[in-house]
Amino acid sequence: MKAFKGFLTKGFTLSEMMIVILIFSVIVVGMFTLLFTGQSTWFNTDTSIELQQTLRIALARVSSELQESGFDKDNIPQVAISDGGGFNGSDII
Repeated sequence: MKAFKGFLTKGFTLSEMMIVILIFSVIVVGMFTLLFTGQSTWFNTDTSIELQQTLRIALARVSSELQESGFDKDNIPQVAISDGGGFNGSDII
């Protein structure tokens, strides 16, 4: 019983508790830093992918419109626009 009583009276000193709190704080700060860095990287990558997709769509449309453009039978240059935005709602400018 004496050994058990000695076990109960032992505890942590203030310096030991301060060291444990410091180590725990460093670990938590490191975890949050890693989380915020990952979140920032995810946002930047997602924005970059959306921008690339938008540019790819725009280039495909411009390429399509340029392929449909050229000269008419009177050797007049014409540009075809696929949304009906030309003169009188036509696709030819």
